[in-house]
Amino acid sequence: MRLYEYQMKFLLRQAHIPVPEGDVISTPDDAYRIAVELGGDVVLKAQSLNSSRLPGINMKIAHTPAGARDVARRMLSDQLENQPVRQILVEAKAHIQQAIYVTIITDYTAGRPLLLASLEGGKDPHTMTWDNSDIFSREYINPVTGLHLYQANKIASDLDFPHSQWRSFVEIIHHLYQCYVHNDAEKIEINPLVITREGYLLAVDGKMHIDPHALYRQPQLAAMYDSSYETTLQAQARHTEVAYQSFEGQIGCLVNGAGMALTIRDMLHHYGEETSVHPACIVDAGSSASPEEIAAGLRLIMAHPSVQVGLVNIFDGLVEADLLAGAILHTWHELKPTIPTVIRLQGSGAEEAQHMLAAADIPNLIVAKTLSAAIHQAIAMATRSYA
Repeated sequence: MRLYEYQMKFLLRQAHIPVPEGDVISTPDDAYRIAVELGGDVVLKAQSLNSSRLPGINMKIAHTPAGARDVARRMLSDQLENQPVRQILVEAKAHIQQAIYVTIITDYTAGRPLLLASLEGGKDPHTMTWDNSDIFSREYINPVTGLHLYQANKIASDLDFPHSQWRSFVEIIHHLYQCYVHNDAEKIEINPLVITREGYLLAVDGKMHIDPHALYRQPQLAAMYDSSYETTLQAQARHTEVAYQSFEGQIGCLVNGAGMALTIRDMLHHYGEETSVHPACIVDAGSSASPEEIAAGLRLIMAHPSVQVGLVNIFDGLVEADLLAGAILHTWHELKPTIPTVIRLQGSGAEEAQHMLAAADIPNLIVAKTLSAAIHQAIAMATRSYA
């Protein structure tokens, strides 16, 4: 779950990390009022969950309250990523002397948080070379013992941090880690953390991603979720607790597990490249998918407007495959779809499941025994060249 910048900064304030003065607004008159309170020289940032900060486009500067109102009026009538701008963060302009990049991310491969810092703050991190030790100082954090003082000091030393701000920087790193842990974050990024002309440290911009599986114990964060930009299918997926991604292809995929989702996507892109066949959506019912989750996933792919062919690939040893086959057949009779669908079920009870699906004698429901066969059959159907 991604947070808006203003939501992240609320959490940073709670963690005693200094951020610029400001507030989020939704009308031009509110922008005027906040600019008056801040002395007139302000930065206005259109709030989006996905956009990078683009000076002059979704981030603009105003030097007077009247200018802030005019800028806000234009921004609120504009769109970002085909979505209307509904909120703007208005903040006091910081006089930047030095910009630093600091982030804590969950490294799932290493099984622990990774602290990264660089003197090249303010840049898009995707343009940085992550493996370049000359750019980044990095420290892995033991999740049991937490961040140690020597690690924060090492980061400051690697960056040749000014001694006048050393202690403040180390404190901010510790507070950032506490904010990361307390809020069940997967990523918390300050970009940039700046040293101002007056010698203060400020978290001027940043991003924060919350582990969605931890929201049951984070009611404050769950209440921050903005569902106004969701499509009907995204909302349906969230309510049924299955992962859903929409693309621009022709094949709707139902799988169980993130690894299977990546495999299906890559295979479809590889084998479907020649005929321009790609996934229309991928629904992940979870590694231990229940019959109810499989049924919910099938409803999602059948409701997707660009799906021409369904592809179900479930490999499960925790739930009997014949139970999943029963859920598929029940949902199929309920929906009565006209979309041809290839189904591959493997795991405990797979033979019984295949017999059940074959005995149902549904013309546009095809059973495949291997993943490769299922992929090729789905692509052939999408290109109208039935194998």
